[in-house]
Amino acid sequence: MKHTDMVLSRYYSRFAIVVMVGCLYSLVASEIIFYLFKGGFYTKMNNHKSTPNGADEMKIYRESFSVQKGKRFRILAIGGSTTYGVGVNTAFTWPHMLQEKLDSNFPEKYEVINLGIKGGHIEEFIQNYYASLTEFISKEDWDNSLLNGTFKIPHADWGWKDLNPDLIIIATTITDMMNDFISERNRTAVFAQYLHHMLERTWFCQNMALCFYMKKELATIDFNSRTNPLDESRKLDLIQKDYMSHFEQFINLWRKDIPIYLVGFPVLFNASDGNNDVEKAARYWNIQDKSNLYKNVALLPKFVAIGQKVAYTIATKYNYHYEELGEEIRTLPFNDRLEYYVDSVHMNSKGTIILAEQIYDYLVDNKFK
Repeated sequence: MKHTDMVLSRYYSRFAIVVMVGCLYSLVASEIIFYLFKGGFYTKMNNHKSTPNGADEMKIYRESFSVQKGKRFRILAIGGSTTYGVGVNTAFTWPHMLQEKLDSNFPEKYEVINLGIKGGHIEEFIQNYYASLTEFISKEDWDNSLLNGTFKIPHADWGWKDLNPDLIIIATTITDMMNDFISERNRTAVFAQYLHHMLERTWFCQNMALCFYMKKELATIDFNSRTNPLDESRKLDLIQKDYMSHFEQFINLWRKDIPIYLVGFPVLFNASDGNNDVEKAARYWNIQDKSNLYKNVALLPKFVAIGQKVAYTIATKYNYHYEELGEEIRTLPFNDRLEYYVDSVHMNSKGTIILAEQIYDYLVDNKFK
């Protein structure tokens, strides 16, 4: 028996050593892989590299701007494609027109940065706060990696937090409430999400690039394990819950002394519109496939209602300014309303002019506080 015990003991000891050595080699190998591939790949994909003159050539943003702040009062315009300006020339985006009105009345005093992103949503905004265009690993994680501590390979130049704003305008985004985000976590997804959040706070994730792969895998498991509830009321409840959670998480990233204005934009379809209005819109835009229009007339008013409820709740809780813009457009007869839109969500220059004027008046009336 003793001989057998000794043999087993040696076997388990060797097995434990093999496992430890294997883990160590895996750790080192993953760090090297991250250094050779991920770091270099990110540098190639990153469109936010600073140019020598201090301005940034940022393709995902509508207009270039300097990350480094000057003497002007800095206003960040944060939102999705309506803020970016889909459907209009740059000169007719509401942030650009707001800048022009401010320059006209307060020369050299204010600066407006358009951070609108096509298809942008708040989960992406949270990541951009830490380091633009990263999905699973923050700039801090990479900067603190043991390997990067030796080679000093930059992962990202900057995040939105580095813009140091004096005031923030956040526009509610329909993207956060589209069908792709209607999902419910089952037990597997909940457990993956729990592990993902737990890893965020560990020394391991703050110092080892291997954590990038682990978090990416957990995020993939979470996403792939979600289910799509059949009941529409359940879907809408989930949308509202996620939107509220992400919205609060985002605004809590910023300094508490920064004024935040919440604004809502009108969409084409109101709750009183129906299939006859879909036919009118299809003829107006000469659209043959009307399937998306039918979805929009059914869902957009519900999404807008959720956005308004969430914005109102947050504004009340945190004592923020909140305003639904374009009320005079919302109340027009459908045929007249059509003249302000390039599609069901995005406004043309006739509509964005009204948005810019109202935001300007709103800021001035509240003395930018």
